[in-house]
Amino acid sequence: MSQEIPKASLGVDTVPADGARLILSATLEQSDSLTLKAEYEGETRPNYQSHSGLLKATWGF
Repeated sequence: MSQEIPKASLGVDTVPADGARLILSATLEQSDSLTLKAEYEGETRPNYQSHSGLLKATWGF
């Protein structure tokens, strides 16, 4: 079983001047064949909010 430091990323996209968009992603390798990934995406501006999330498990064989 391998132990790695979790991988993470942060992104900011272009949105209208009165708003903001945030994207977060983190990947954790549990073993040589199992990978776990979590993602979050959020956008906000006056009178509007959007939030989404994703959890993904990948098992290689």
